[in-house]
Amino acid sequence: MHFAPNKGMADLPIQPELVDIPGHQWAFQLLVKIPATIGLTMSLLEKLFHLRGLTGNRPTIDQHGLFTSIQMSKKLLSEKLAVKEPWRLNKKPHQCKVCLYTNDSSPFLVCYNSSGHRPRARIELYGTKVVTCGDNSFKLCNEEGSEVYFFQTDGRSKRDEWVRSLKEQCERELSPDGEESVRLSKKIMEI
Repeated sequence: MHFAPNKGMADLPIQPELVDIPGHQWAFQLLVKIPATIGLTMSLLEKLFHLRGLTGNRPTIDQHGLFTSIQMSKKLLSEKLAVKEPWRLNKKPHQCKVCLYTNDSSPFLVCYNSSGHRPRARIELYGTKVVTCGDNSFKLCNEEGSEVYFFQTDGRSKRDEWVRSLKEQCERELSPDGEESVRLSKKIMEI
């Protein structure tokens, strides 16, 4: 088979042994090998990410929704804490900047990276249990117990301050007339 100038790439055969283009055989052999190389590279990257705990149940964060919620909220507490996230199985706690926000509809907690710029997790406090464990640590878990975040503070007084504030916000879910408050952030996330 010889190369015809009006033929497109799609018309050429894929098997490199059938391609007979003088001086250009290596290019077509390379084109045939690229998809296999990309597939191998992607599977290698997926394995590496899985081993490092970066895939799986790591939540995706709606940046725009988070920014809007923060603008409409008041920051109650902010501090660097060691956080053990549920998707990082058997890993050491991660140093994060943790901020507790409250607004009219629902309080929430945001864990940022250590510099405080990129959010790692957003935890809605609706239906969340706060439990102390150890001298300087506490944990947050959802109603089903499927997501458990462990937080470690610098001292017992800081832990007590965080636990008290979180429990107040978890109990504040009911409005003064006894009806459940409208949870705007949850409805936005569902849409």
